[in-house]
Amino acid sequence: MKIFGVNFGSSSNHFKIIEDDRTWLEENFRWLKSAFGYPNKRQEQVLLTPKFFPATYSVTTVSVDNIVTDLCKLFGLARNAVAFEIVTDIRDFGIPYQMEGPPFECETDLTKGHYKISIANDLQKRPQRLLHRLIYEFIRIRLTESKIEFDGDDDAGPFIYLAGIYFGFGVILSQNLSDVGRSSQGGWQSKWGYVSEIAEPVMAYGLAMPTFWAITILPGKMS
Repeated sequence: MKIFGVNFGSSSNHFKIIEDDRTWLEENFRWLKSAFGYPNKRQEQVLLTPKFFPATYSVTTVSVDNIVTDLCKLFGLARNAVAFEIVTDIRDFGIPYQMEGPPFECETDLTKGHYKISIANDLQKRPQRLLHRLIYEFIRIRLTESKIEFDGDDDAGPFIYLAGIYFGFGVILSQNLSDVGRSSQGGWQSKWGYVSEIAEPVMAYGLAMPTFWAITILPGKMS
């Protein structure tokens, strides 16, 4: 099977998945099925298009408010249940700095019904990464709404990505698993690099799973 250029039947080592990862994916996918039901075989994958993000595409500049509005609709959440704030830090003042560890991007207060997403102002400079992080936070919100505990172990990050695939956001998430770049301002150069908690081979195999289930497993129950 070939998904996004990945041939799962080939001998390529670049996208080889180990048996433990395969087992983890399949067991957690079954668990998601038990919690949310079978994937809808007629449901489209969410893509970054005006069809799925009408508010986002209604203006020519990136608007966090519009992205949040679209994601609330896509995740079935009331718009007034999710607030956000833009957080400024040293990166916004054009002065030299050095950080240890990954810089702050995005975090959510998961108080049910009163969610608040804190977003680094610097993240607005990279729209694709911004969308990726907001989708990630909305998956966390959706799981919280369903009373599913997910932050308690080392597999929390990969599980959130798998849930994202299950909810139909796998294509967008897979396109932004890493973000590396640099920029210059006032003679100073900034560099950044981010790598997701899920490995590319695991993500690729996970993307194939909803299609496999929709085609081969109890198709009469998936409507």
